[in-house]
Amino acid sequence: MMRICQASIVAMLVALGSGCHDLVSARVIGEPTANFPKSWDGKMSEAAEQAIVDEANKAKDHEAFVAAKEADDFDAYLGYLKDFSQGAHREDAAQAATQKAEQFLDEDLRHKAYDMLIDQEPEVLKGMPTDRAVLYIGPVGMKVRDILAMREQGLGDKVISSKISVSQKLFKDFSMAELGALKTLGIPDEIVEAMIQSHAAAEKEQKQKAEKDALRKEIAELRKLVENQAKGGGASGGTASGGPTVQTKDGPMNTAGCIAGRLAALKLCEQIPWPGSTICSSTAEANFPCN
Repeated sequence: MMRICQASIVAMLVALGSGCHDLVSARVIGEPTANFPKSWDGKMSEAAEQAIVDEANKAKDHEAFVAAKEADDFDAYLGYLKDFSQGAHREDAAQAATQKAEQFLDEDLRHKAYDMLIDQEPEVLKGMPTDRAVLYIGPVGMKVRDILAMREQGLGDKVISSKISVSQKLFKDFSMAELGALKTLGIPDEIVEAMIQSHAAAEKEQKQKAEKDALRKEIAELRKLVENQAKGGGASGGTASGGPTVQTKDGPMNTAGCIAGRLAALKLCEQIPWPGSTICSSTAEANFPCN
C-alpha cells in the first residue's frame, strides 16, 4: 500500500512539474496576460499600461480637487474645472464655484465670475433660476445683460437689433420660460427676434462648415485609396480589371472602379453650394457603395 501511495505521489509531482514548466515557459516568453499583466522580461499589456495611467490620472484629479477645497475660493475651483475637463469632481467644483461667485458684492465682478464659470462648465446655467440664467446667454459683448446695459445707456432698439443681426452669433433656442424671462427683463420683441435670427444663422453656418469638412475629409481618404491602388496596394486587393466587386446602381463593379467613381462624384459635389452638396454626396454614396 505504501509503495502505491508513493507512486501516486511521484506521478502527481511529475504532472505538477510539467504544468509548472509550461507556465514558466509561457512567462519566460514574455507574453502578458490578464492575471500576469507584466511578464518576467518587463513587457506589459496595453490594457495594463492604460490601467496604470488611468489610476495615476484619477489620483491627480482627486489631489487637485482636495487642494481646491483647502483653498476654498472661486479661483481654486475654477482652476480645477479648467485643468480637468473630464474630472470626477466637476459637479461639486462647479457648485462650490457658484456659491463663491454669489458671495462677490461687486456686481461687475460677480458677472465676470459667472462668465468664466459658465465658459468652463455650461451646465451651471441649468441649475440657475431662469430669470438669472438668461442674463448670461449670448456671445461675448452681446449677452443679454450687455443688451440691457446698452439700452440703459440710451442706444435704440433698432440699432441694437441691427448689431445682433449682423453678428450672426450663437444665442440660444429659447424656451417659453426663457422668452417669458426676457419679457420680464424688458427686452423688446424686436431684439428677441434679432437674437433668434442670429442664432439660426450661426447654427446654419456651423452645420454647413461641418458637412463641408466631412465631405473634404472623405474625398482625401478616397484619393489616398486610389493612389494606393495605382501603386498596386489596393485596400481590398481589387484592381481596375479585377478583384472583389460591389453592386452599384449600374450593376456589379470592382472595388477599385467603385472607389474611383465615388471620388469623381464627390469632387463634383464639392463644387455645389450647401445644402445641395449634402444631397449630392448622399446620392454619390448610394450610387457607389464601395465599403
